[in-house]
Amino acid sequence: MFKETLEKGAAGLGISLTERALEKMSSYCQALLEKNRELNLTAIRDEDEAALLHFVDSLAILGAYDIAGKSVIDVGTGGGFPGIPAAVAVPEAQVTVLDSTVKKINFIRDACGALDINVRTIAGRAEELALEPRHRERYDAAVS
Repeated sequence: MFKETLEKGAAGLGISLTERALEKMSSYCQALLEKNRELNLTAIRDEDEAALLHFVDSLAILGAYDIAGKSVIDVGTGGGFPGIPAAVAVPEAQVTVLDSTVKKINFIRDACGALDINVRTIAGRAEELALEPRHRERYDAAVS
């Protein structure tokens, strides 16, 4: 049901997802909900709710800005939203996810590695990262 809900929601935004993208997002959702049993990644516990309230909501950013070929930072990603769905839907984007909770970033790094999702992960605080020359004004877009 997850894939159908996601596909319908994305279509409502004018976004067409490949079968590969649907599979990756479905697998990421399963990993997220499994890990959520031991680490508070999201208050959402149902995959259909996650499809709408995490994945489709995350894809809405694609209607506001074309991220293909752009560098995007997701500040305070939490469980990986909106960065992971954006990275899956637009693999040409260079997506970086940032969160201050190391355990969340470790989960995202491991899950994305296993699913071959191209994202860069950073554990840290946005206000500190903004002072580092290698990150300051280096992204085309910031999402949260």
